[in-house]
Amino acid sequence: MNGGHACRSRFVAVAGLVAAAALAESAGGASEAPLLESRLVVWGFTQGESLRQPRGIAFDPRDGAIYVANTGQHRIEVFSGTGRPLARFVHRVTQPDNLLTDGAPCALAFDRAGHLLVADQAVTYVDVLDRRGRSLTHLDIPTGQPTALAVGVDGTIYVGTTAEPSRIYRFRPDYAPAETFGEAGEGPGQLHNVTAIAELPDSTIAVACARTELGIQIFTRAGEYLRGFGTHELGRGNLSLPSGVAGSAGGRIWVCDEIRHSLMVFEQNGGIVAEFGGRGSAAGEFAHPSSLASDGKGLIAITDRELGRFQILFIGNRELPAPPTASPQAMDSSAADTTATIAPPQSMIARPAATTRPQRRDSGGADESVALAAQEFNIAVGMYPDRALATSELARIVGACGLSGRVARVRPGSAVMYGIFIGSFPDRGTADRKARELVSSGAVNEARVLPRGPLVKR
Repeated sequence: MNGGHACRSRFVAVAGLVAAAALAESAGGASEAPLLESRLVVWGFTQGESLRQPRGIAFDPRDGAIYVANTGQHRIEVFSGTGRPLARFVHRVTQPDNLLTDGAPCALAFDRAGHLLVADQAVTYVDVLDRRGRSLTHLDIPTGQPTALAVGVDGTIYVGTTAEPSRIYRFRPDYAPAETFGEAGEGPGQLHNVTAIAELPDSTIAVACARTELGIQIFTRAGEYLRGFGTHELGRGNLSLPSGVAGSAGGRIWVCDEIRHSLMVFEQNGGIVAEFGGRGSAAGEFAHPSSLASDGKGLIAITDRELGRFQILFIGNRELPAPPTASPQAMDSSAADTTATIAPPQSMIARPAATTRPQRRDSGGADESVALAAQEFNIAVGMYPDRALATSELARIVGACGLSGRVARVRPGSAVMYGIFIGSFPDRGTADRKARELVSSGAVNEARVLPRGPLVKR
C-alpha cells in the first residue's frame, strides 16, 4: 500500500451549506424533511486525477477514514475524513487457474474485526483484507457474482449476488458460512440482481434489487420477507435503479438511484420524505450515483460513477443535530483542490451550497471553474499566479470579513491567473458598500465590483 502524504487531493470543501432543497411530503401526510449538508467533494487521489467508474465506498469505523473502490483503475483508495489522501493499492485477485491478476473492486465493507471486505467483479469470492491491503482469507460464494456487502451489529456478514438465482449469503463473524436466503424471481420477497444491502437500526435487512417489482425490500435477519417499496415506474417515490441503501438513526431509509441521479429518503413504511440532487456536477448533485455508505453518525458517502468522484454529506434534522461548522482556518490545508469554495460558519439553509463547481473535460486535464452565481455582482479583491496561494489568501479574507468567497480561474489577456471573488450581491450599491468596508477594515488592500465576474472562465 503506497502512502499518499506527499500528494494533494482534488476536493471541494463546502462546510456549512445545504446540498440541495428537499421536497417535504410523505405518503402519510406532511413530514419534516431533513436538510442535507455537503461536507466534501473529492475528485481524485492526486491533483489532476479523477476516479474511474467508482462503484464502492465504506467508512472505517475505527477512525472515520473513507475507503473507495476505484473500480476502473483496479484500486482501493483511502482518504481521511477531510479528504486528505492516505494510501492506495491495486486489488489483486486469484483466478481459478491460480493466476494473480488486477481486479475490479465493486463493493466494500468493514467487518467486526476491522478487516476490509471486498467484492470484485473479476472473481466470485469475497476478499478479506487487513489494513495494509493484504489478503487474509476468502468467503466462497457458490453461485452468482458478489456485488453487495453489509455487516450487522452482531458481526454477521451479508453478501448479495447478481445473475440468476440472486441470493443473500450469510457468514458468521469468524467467516464460517451460515444460512442463505432469497428466492429467485421478481415478485415481493424475491430477489433478482441485488445491488446493495444494509442492516437498519431496528436490525432488519434492507435489500436493493435492479430487477424486482419493488426496488427496496425489507427482511428479517433470518430472511423472512416483511415489506417493500419503490416500484420501477415513473413518479415521485418510485425507483429506477437503486444502487445504494443505508439507514439513519431516526429510522429512515436512504436510497441513491443511479438512473434518476438522486438521493431519496423514506420512512420505514416506504413513504417518501424527501428527494435530493438531480443530474449535475455541483456539490449535492449526482451523475450516476453508484454506491452509498453511512457511518452511523449522520455522515453519508456517495460515489458518482460518471463524474469519477465521491461526496460526503451530513444529515441534519431535529433527531440528529449537525455538529458545529469548522471555521475556514480550521480546514485541512494539506489537501488543496483545483477549485475551492469557502464559506463562513452559518446555519443550514435550504438552498444549493456551491458557488463554483468543477466541470470535467474529456481530455483529462485540470478542471476549470464555472461561475454559478445567480446574483449580479461580485467583489474582486486580487489575482494570483498560483491557485494554492489564492486559496490560502481566500481563507484569510473569509475569516476576517465573514462573507463567502471563491477562487476561480481567470484570463486577463493571454495569462492564466486565479482570482479571489468575495460575496454575491443583487445590486451594485450593496456591492460597492461592502467593497469599501473590506478595504477600510484592512481585510484587503483593494476591491473592485464586477458584474457577475466577467473575467471568470466559462
